[in-house]
Amino acid sequence: MLLLLLYLFSLIALFEAKRPLYRAKDGERNEDTYIVALRDRATHAEKAELLRDLKERNEKERLFTAKIGGVLENTINGFMAVLSHEAVEYVRKSDLVNFVEEDRFVKGAGSSEVRDYSSERPGRFWGLDRLDQEDLPLDQRFRPPCNLTGKGISVYILDTGIRYSHYEFEGRARYPQCDPMSVIEGTSPFGLDTSGHGTHIAGLVGGRSFGVAPGTILYSVRVLNATSHGTICTVMDGLECVLRHHNRSRRAVVNISIFGTYSKAYHLAILRVMKAYIPVVTIAGNANSIGDACRFTPARIGKAITVGASQSDDKVWNGTQIGSCVDLFAPGHRITSSNYASDFADTVRTGTSMAAPYVTGAVALMLERCPRLKPYRLGKMLINKLTVSGKLSFDGSNSGDINLTNLIARTPNVLLNFADMCPNGKWSFRCPRR
Repeated sequence: MLLLLLYLFSLIALFEAKRPLYRAKDGERNEDTYIVALRDRATHAEKAELLRDLKERNEKERLFTAKIGGVLENTINGFMAVLSHEAVEYVRKSDLVNFVEEDRFVKGAGSSEVRDYSSERPGRFWGLDRLDQEDLPLDQRFRPPCNLTGKGISVYILDTGIRYSHYEFEGRARYPQCDPMSVIEGTSPFGLDTSGHGTHIAGLVGGRSFGVAPGTILYSVRVLNATSHGTICTVMDGLECVLRHHNRSRRAVVNISIFGTYSKAYHLAILRVMKAYIPVVTIAGNANSIGDACRFTPARIGKAITVGASQSDDKVWNGTQIGSCVDLFAPGHRITSSNYASDFADTVRTGTSMAAPYVTGAVALMLERCPRLKPYRLGKMLINKLTVSGKLSFDGSNSGDINLTNLIARTPNVLLNFADMCPNGKWSFRCPRR
């Protein structure tokens, strides 16, 4: 009798078991919006049945709200929805569900726009100039390694959009037939920039004057609004767009100059993109002072290439995040690039958002030269072959702050650099055969 009771209790407990709910911190939560991740084994038919069930309950039950915002197929198996408390608890009891996560806000890396064109400003192209020589002072020139331009490589820029008609892009900036932010805002700008952040980044990747890889095709995936803010849901929708649009016969790279606190769904989505042989370059993140990049996503995702920002004097910029989650640094302080105000406008911005696209451009050059490189091996080769070590200095290294000292000690002193990529006009390393 006792064994029967225990068996019945275990069945009841199993029936009442709920799937995990990952909550966002106060102030970061996008209220009542959730990502529902299903188990990998859940079929399309089972997912459709669950969505129909939620829709019917939404229509019939007064306290039950379930408004489906988007279905996820390529990044994770799941969907995004506005859910009431009752709907969340109902979903968590489904055997099809893996976990439920509260949506949270993300933002572009807080780059400040500098309108002062004074004599104190570093050279107009100092960021590019720093990439092709090992040591200071700069020689006011940029020599593309082996005349590579990233020709034919697709670059997906998840940001505020791109001004397609800008002179810098020469017709290479394009719309990939999706604009996640327009769904949220109820507008249809077709990926056009509403902030300037995305156009600036696109210029550093592939602009004819400002870009590392001026032969790339630049795709605008607008996931941030006019104030450079978005949510995990808009970014997930953007990554869905990348995987849906990407032609596997052409190599591609994704630039994400966006950061927020940890999201399991976002983490899994980035890994799925990389599994499709698309490298992901992202930022260490910005703050009012140097801190640990491992606090942020996607910086903490080990397989993504995470970039911090340096200054023209080779000091690490005092707003960048550092630590063991950073892979390398690139110029990110007072960087000139294209602006969205007109077809010939440019402006100066600062932040890790400006550092990441230099690395994205470098990845495009590597893919042009070695199209079979897989993301993980590419990242290793980038660090080993396209960097210079020991050139950076850190403010606060002698401050006596033990936590900061330890954080600096865990940070790689590695700066993006092409000086040894193509010495004497010859490629300095072999491409892998597979």
